[in-house]
Amino acid sequence: MAKTSFGFMDIIHRIGNKPSIELISFESEGRAHKHNEYESFFVFKGSGKVISGDITYDVSPGSLVEIPPKTDHWMIPDEGQVLEGFLWYHSDRVDLNQI
Repeated sequence: MAKTSFGFMDIIHRIGNKPSIELISFESEGRAHKHNEYESFFVFKGSGKVISGDITYDVSPGSLVEIPPKTDHWMIPDEGQVLEGFLWYHSDRVDLNQI
């Protein structure tokens, strides 16, 4: 895994030159940023918050958050926690009730 400003990241899958799935580990707060596509974050370890625009989601193992395109967002692990999960970038909205 590659070291980042917030923890670690590994690209699991690419479509062309763009990452489509990343394994990510937040040891500290990420930075606000946005993408042109949807981003879904599935948490498998730790707890924290996902900030998506004006909405704050409390997340823990099993949480799945979809972030709309062009929306400022970032992740924050709870104190003493490492927030780990998969990021998936996709062009169409996913019906999270069907997962």
